[in-house]
Parts: sequence; C-alpha cells; structure tokens
Amino acid sequence: MGNKNYVCYHLHTEDSLLDSCTNHRLYSDKAKELGQTAIGFSEHGNCYNWIEKKEYCESLGLKYIHGIEIYLTEHLEPKVRDNYHTILIAKDYEGVKTINSLFSLSTDNAHFYYKPRLSFDEFKNISSEHVIRISACLASPLNKLRDESLIKYYDYLEVQPHINSEAQKEYNLWLYDMAQKYHKSLIAGTDTHSINQYKAECRSVLQTAKKIEFTNEDEFDLTYKSYEELCDMFKTQGVLSEQTYLEAIENTNVMAASIEEFKLDKTFKYAKCYEDDELELKRRCNERYKDKIARGVIKPNKQYIENVREEFRVFKKIGMLGFMLFMSDLVSWCWQNGIPIGFCRGSCGGSTIAYLIDIIDVDPVVWHTVFSRFANENRTELGDIDIDISPTQRELVYKHIIDTYGVDYTGYILAIGTISDKGTIDEIGRALQTRWERSDKGYLKLVSYYENKGQKPVIDNEFIPYYDEKRKAELLRKYIDDKSPFCLNRIAQIKDEYDQNPENTKKKYPDLFYYFDGLLNTAISQSMHPAGIIVSPITLQDNYGMFWSDGKRILQINMEECHEVSLNKYDLLGLKNVEIIKDTCVFAGIPYPKSYQINWEDQAVWKDMLTSPAGIFQFEGKYAFDMLKQFVPSKINHLSLVNAALRPSGASYRDRLMAHEINKNPSPIIDDLLKDNNGFLVFQEDTIAFLQKICGLSGGDADNVRRAIGRKQKDRLDAALPQILEGYCSKSDKPRAEAEKEAKAFLQIIEDSANYQFGFNHSTGYSMIGYTCAFLRYYYPTEFIAAYLNNANNDDDIQMGTQLAEFKHIPILPPKFRHSKDVYVPDAKEKKIYKGLSSIKFLSSDIASQLYEMRDMKFDSFVDFLKVSPLNSKQLYILTVLDFFSEFGDVGKLLMITDVYNTYSGKKLLKKEACTIPRETVLQFATETEKQYRVTDSAALVSYLCENAKPKEFTLSERLASELEYLGYLSFKSTDARDRYNGYVCSADTKFSPKITVYNLYTGTTETIKCYKKTFAEQPLAKGMIITYYTESKQKSRLNPETKQFEKIPNEFEQWFKWYQIKELPPKETK
Repeated sequence: MGNKNYVCYHLHTEDSLLDSCTNHRLYSDKAKELGQTAIGFSEHGNCYNWIEKKEYCESLGLKYIHGIEIYLTEHLEPKVRDNYHTILIAKDYEGVKTINSLFSLSTDNAHFYYKPRLSFDEFKNISSEHVIRISACLASPLNKLRDESLIKYYDYLEVQPHINSEAQKEYNLWLYDMAQKYHKSLIAGTDTHSINQYKAECRSVLQTAKKIEFTNEDEFDLTYKSYEELCDMFKTQGVLSEQTYLEAIENTNVMAASIEEFKLDKTFKYAKCYEDDELELKRRCNERYKDKIARGVIKPNKQYIENVREEFRVFKKIGMLGFMLFMSDLVSWCWQNGIPIGFCRGSCGGSTIAYLIDIIDVDPVVWHTVFSRFANENRTELGDIDIDISPTQRELVYKHIIDTYGVDYTGYILAIGTISDKGTIDEIGRALQTRWERSDKGYLKLVSYYENKGQKPVIDNEFIPYYDEKRKAELLRKYIDDKSPFCLNRIAQIKDEYDQNPENTKKKYPDLFYYFDGLLNTAISQSMHPAGIIVSPITLQDNYGMFWSDGKRILQINMEECHEVSLNKYDLLGLKNVEIIKDTCVFAGIPYPKSYQINWEDQAVWKDMLTSPAGIFQFEGKYAFDMLKQFVPSKINHLSLVNAALRPSGASYRDRLMAHEINKNPSPIIDDLLKDNNGFLVFQEDTIAFLQKICGLSGGDADNVRRAIGRKQKDRLDAALPQILEGYCSKSDKPRAEAEKEAKAFLQIIEDSANYQFGFNHSTGYSMIGYTCAFLRYYYPTEFIAAYLNNANNDDDIQMGTQLAEFKHIPILPPKFRHSKDVYVPDAKEKKIYKGLSSIKFLSSDIASQLYEMRDMKFDSFVDFLKVSPLNSKQLYILTVLDFFSEFGDVGKLLMITDVYNTYSGKKLLKKEACTIPRETVLQFATETEKQYRVTDSAALVSYLCENAKPKEFTLSERLASELEYLGYLSFKSTDARDRYNGYVCSADTKFSPKITVYNLYTGTTETIKCYKKTFAEQPLAKGMIITYYTESKQKSRLNPETKQFEKIPNEFEQWFKWYQIKELPPKETK
C-alpha cells in the first residue's frame, strides 16, 4: 500500500500561539529523520513565518505544503462565537495567494470575532482548482452540525486516530459513511501540536498558566507520529478497517503529490515611483545642485560633480535609482509638512546624491564622509536608509506612505513575542500554583473539605467569610503564601536566585525547571516591528499574507523573511532629540536649523556643552559625559571620537585618546591619513580610505576587503593582497621590501581592530545632532529646557532638566493662569518656565487649551472669570487649591468667592429660613415676602458678598496635601530662610526603627530620616504633618550573623532626628 510513509499536514507549531511549544524546525527535522518527503503546516487562523518554514523545509529536501486551519462561521452577522475549524491547503502558487488573501480577509473588523474567520458562503466559494479543502478535527462544522450539504465543499474528509476519544471514534464512523455516500476520499490527520511527550507537557503547563482549558484534552495524543505509530493507533482505535485507514494514510501522500512546488521571487522589490527613474534622478540632482548653489547652501565645487557621476554609475548598476528617488520624495514631503529629519542615520551619510536630493543633511564634500561604505557596485543587498524623526510625528509619515502607495502595497512587519528566561519561570510558577490550588493541599480542596462536612472553612482559626470578599481574599492569599511552594513571593525569590546562579537554581528547584528548556523562547504573541514599514511594487496581501491589528495592516512574515524575498523595509525611528530640537525651534519662533546654517565651531557652545549633560545627545549618561569633559571637544569629529572610544570596543585606545596622545603608525603616509583621529584607527571608513586613497582600490573593492577582514575571510584578503601592496608601494617613498612590510603591518592592525571599528558616516550625523542640541541650549536656554522637559521619558530626565534650569537660573514655576498650557511653556522674555496642566488629575489637554486661549481676556474680578469658565466644579476646585488663579487673590479668598458664586449667582429667590446673610444686607439687593427674598440684582449681591465675606481658611498642610493628591508630587518651595528646618511628612514607616520621609519646605528636596522608637512613641508622626526638625548624620551598622552584634559599616551614613516638633496637624480631609 504505497511507500510505507505518510505526510503530516495537520500540524501546529508555536506560531499557533499558546497552542504549541514546538518550533517548526523540530517537526521538519523529525520528518527528515523518518524519511518523509513532505510536511505541511496548518496554524490556527494564520500562516505566520511561512517563508521561514518553506526555506527550512527545502534546505532539508522536504516539500513544503502551505496550509492554514481557518475558522468558519455560519454568518458574519449577527456575530456568534461558533468558529468552526477547516483546513485549507494550497495546490500551487495561486493557491498560496488565495489562502494568504483569505487569511487577510478573515482578520478585518467585519470578520474577526474572538478569532479571524470566514463565513460559510466565503468558504463555499473557494475554488478547488487551487486550494484543497479538508474537514479537520472534531471542531469541524461537519461534526458540530452534521450538515450533509456541506460535504460537497470538501475534497477530503479527515479521520483521526485518537484511541481514547469516544467522540472521535463516532465521528470517524460517520465520516466513513459520508465518504461512501458522497464518493469522497478519507485522509488521515493527526492534529499534531507537539514533537514529543515532553513538549506536550510543556504545552499543558503554558495553557494552564494562561488559563486556557480544553474539554477532554487528556483523550487526545497530539504528538508527532511515525508511519508505524499512526497505523498502530488506528488499529487500536478499532473503528475503521485496516484497508480504510491505510487508504486514508496513503491519501496524505496522494494529496501531497498533487501539490505543485513553487519558487520564491527573490528579486529586489523597490517601490516604483517614476516611469523613467534614470531620467528623473538626473533631473533632480541637477536641479537641486543648482538650487543649493543659488541659495548659498553650497559653493560650486567640481567634487560634487565627480561624486555624483560615480554614485550614479553605482546606483544604476545595482538598481538603486528608484530607491533613492523614493527616499528623496519621502524626506522632502516630511520637510514640506513640518516634520524634521535627523541629519543622517547610518552609512548613507557618505552619499553626495543623498545630500543633494535632500535625503540627508550631511554634506560629504564638507564632512569627508565615505560613499563606498554606503553603496558600491559589488553590493548584493537591498538599499537601506533609516531616518530619525520626532516620535510624535511617526504616525503621520506612516499614513502618508500608505496613502501614497496604497494599502495593498504597504504593510507593517510581523514581530513574534517569545518568553524570556524570567518570563518562563513566571509562567511555570503560575501553572504549578494553579495545579497546587487544585491539589489535595490547595485551598480549594480545603474549602471543599469543610463544606462536605457541613462546616465553614477555617484558616488560622478564622472562618472564611463569603460575605466579605476582601477579607476572604486576604485569608486565602495568606493560606497560599504560607503553604504553596509556587506562590508569587517564592517565584520572585527563585528568579532572584536564578539571576545569581542559574545552574544551581535549576538543580535546587527541579520540579519547576523540568519545564524550563521546553518553554524558553516559545512564541506566545504577535505584534509588529517597532519602526519598519514595507513598500512594494507587488501586492502584499496575496503574495505574502497580511492581517489587521488595531487598525494597522501587518505582514504575516517577519523582518528576516522580508529580507529573504527582497522586500524593501523603510525604518522610521523616533528620536527624542529631534523632537527636542523641533520643539525648541517652535518655542523660539525659528525654523528647524539646516546644517549649513549652523556655526559648528562656536567655541562658546563647545564650552557650555561641558557644563551639563542635559540634552546632549549620546552624552547624557555619567560615564559618557565624564569622558566628554576629559577630552574637551572643540569640533564635530571630536564628538565622534569620544563616542567611539566610550564603547567597550574602544578600550584598546581609549586612555591614550583621552590623554590626547598622538599614535604612531607604520608610516608617515598612514599617520597623515589618520591625523584627524590623533593617529588612531577608529572608524570603518578609515580602513576604506587606506585601501582606496593609499592602496588604489576602488571604493567597492575597498569595502569588500574591509568586510573580508572583519569576517576573517583570509582567502578574499589574500586574493586582493597583490593589488593592495602594489598600490601602497606606488605611494611610498621607501624601498619595495620596506614598503610592503609597512602595508602588511597596517593590515594586521586593521585585522586586529576590525571588531571595534565605528561607523564614521553615522557618527558624524549623530554628533551633529548632539552639537545642535548644545547650540540651542546655549542660545535659547529657556525654550530648550521647556522642550527637554516636555520630552522627558522618566524621572531622571525630569531631574536632569530641572537641574539644568537651576544652573541657568531659570525658575520652573507651578501652573499659572495665562501662562500654562497642557505642557511646559517657556517665557523667554522673563526667563521662566511654567509647568503644564495635563499631568494634573481630572484635567485634560483640551481644558488646558481652552484656558490658554483665555490668556489675553480682561477680567475685573474672579467672578468675571467664573462667568465664562470652561471648568466643572471639581476642576475649578483643584486649580484653585493649587494656586493656579493667584492673580485674583489667595486660595482662601478664591474658595470663598467660588462658593458665593455657585450659591447666589443667577438666584431669583432665597428662602429666609435657609439664608445665612443678614436681612439688612439682602434687602439692599432684594425685596421680601413673609417666607422669601425676591432678588432684584443677583450680580450686585454676589459682588458685595465677595468683597465683604470672610475668606476660607486654607492651611499650608492643606496646600501640600492638595499637591500630593492632584499633582502626585510636592512643588511648594518657601522663600523664607526660616523654613530651612521645616518639613512636610510624606510617609512614616514604623516596621523597624521608624523611617520618616520628609519634604523640606525650603530646599524642595525629600529625604528619609530615622527616628528612635522611644522618641516616636512620645510624639508620633503621621503623613500630612508639618514639623520643625534638626538631624544628625550617623554611621550605618548591620547585624553580624556570626557574632550577633551590630557592626559599623565603613563610609556609609544615614540621617537621624536629633529633635523635632509638630507645627501643624494633617488636614482632616481634602475635597
């Protein structure tokens, strides 16, 4: 009966997310080991990473079968969670495109409902000419509905060999009957989810951790089977005759044989922008070269012409003309639409054409960057230019690309999330914890035990109160923490131990780490590449498959697969410093600076750069900034040198470079080549310059030799050596033997340094960003600091920006009416910065904008403002207690005015019994009846009361409590030096020796101060108190476990209260 083998086509890898822990390579390796000739993949509702699977299969000599286990629904509307299973397999490349397109369709909003799915009608319309339709598992609509009218739409009816499933046995018999009745072929499916039993156990653990449960899962053996094992299973199952199941198994081979293999198109796929790329690029280079000369951006120089001619020749030869035009169109559109781009990122900084047509803003003629590092005639890879843009503007650029080139030709790139080592420990811990809870030792068994005895369950002699969910949860958590070996605290401890010594930890906890290797790096989620987008000349949804996620269309192949089929990826990377520069320029009312407009040798800027690391791109860390101060840079190349040296790879020359030593090379001509680097070989482009300028190699050959040296490809270096030596000797004035010795000595230096050489083209562009930040920081400090704070990523950034403001004597003030927006706003004229409103509780950017639009309105009183206020009562109260409206009076007065306004504004009638205003006062503005006043002038009444009513009391502790409540931090700083010893108690930790966190009212800093237990007992401190205090510094001590004595810790000190007194108690409550 055939060749004693079969094809596994109903198979799930880890790409069937959370339903397998087996990588596709393990399956393919097994198929090869078993002598199988083909293998198929049918992931649940996707074809993720299918190109990677195809390439690996074919590397083993296996036929790749493109499939999917698609979900079906009877009707798209109304939405019902039926989600039946059916397998689709491509017969040929048209079938591949059909399946990819159907998958794309199944993920849109009209189709997706818990799962990506197709309607029955869409399934029925699938042509059997290109797609094989197989009925799949027990979740098939044939099993669930037993609707015989569906059978005609299937090419094969799938029987499965599961021995312990009565449902499967009954279904197999029904399928056999249907096959006889409708003349359909049976096919043997395995529904494989794991390569072996160990991986099956790991799958179970993962699903338990994720709270995924399948009914009767134990009845199914879903591990990969050999032909013999498959036959034995069907035989043991005992419902189909031997002839029937052998035919079904053989039909897997028949099905596979009917599939036409196809080759992947790996030609370069640059987006098509123009009919004649060559003509358009020539025109654009010429036009923009003349324009730059006319505007004074560059001066006429034959070097531009020579560079353009050589680069054009190279681009034409390697097919990059259209790519350069695409990038020029994209970057030009960005600038035209107020979206600035970084000077350059990567090796493209060496292209004169890229500079002239505005892709980059680094002039290679000025900065001596190297073209062949970016592209040369021997290049075999797609062109690649990454651009840096403001993080907040990336989506605008993505939208432009998609709108311009079309949704079918553009797509984001798949990224698959995997479990890290710590995450693996967490997942296993969660699963084992769940199993423990269900075990005889678990609290669920404990509850059940007491209930069966008619008693209430007890933990620590306390009944579990079902009516008190909070207390119940506390008791159960305590039980778990006391009893379970896998509770959260113990898992956290295991992770800490793993950090210290992984191997010992694995041995110490064998029950947990038994599953570790089987789960580590398992795929568990899909997302998209954070920066890249594909633009293609061919449609993507059919050729590769796409899916919708959160309104974005994502390819179902990953970045490496995109490279494999030569789809061009465009990386748009959000760079905070570009945003800082942009925002500074907006605040200052100046255009974003272009490179030709900046004085790169302004010594005042270079000097100021060393005063603070804040905002100096690539040098904000302490180590980097310390090196910068040590070197004392005065030009862009110096920043590049320090940037290269501070990396681990710069260790071999770092100290000598920082000391400004001049390195001596094998010959003076090499010394001259590297003079800008103090004689050190630092950059990849230095190697190219040596091979090109001194040894006479072409740019392409020079870069190829550089790569060969870096990759230790001695044969390629040996092949080029005669030309290198000949060229070097022709430039040297030394005898041939001595010159060759020099060249070989420097080649050895290149080889030794290949792993640490830095990119000069890239570093130049990035160093220019760092200097531009310093330039703006020096000339527009108020605007720069505000922009820096608005783009802070964390508390460290806020602290650094605040310190810079203090150094520059620029106060950062609390939010104020007429000055504040939603974000930090600079007042350059007054050299002040005002905080924004968006971080305040219950406030929004929209409200902040409305208030800022009122900044020029004239108000004679706070009441006038209240008449047009866009704030609700809560927002008004919050801003009032935060002193936002200080121009109208102090907080107590404004709270009183607000109450008066809310109570009496617009009132026509006042009940006498409820009115607290003296009668003689009311009658100035009203008439009266027996029981009420009829107000004749409510505005005058409000005005009188506001002028004469007593302000509300609003204490300092209330103000500070309000800041903590609504801002989340304290901003008050007293200008009275007497407050130097006054503080606000933020918290009191009394677990051991009391630790009191105190905010100093004068310095605005927070510190933790320890207190003697006796002192604290006599005068307890609590959050919200204001105290006067003195401290003293004491050396820290710790308990020696051997001597049981406390010992002093050298050079470590802590603050203790010497004396304190409570000045003000906490406010009773805040509104």
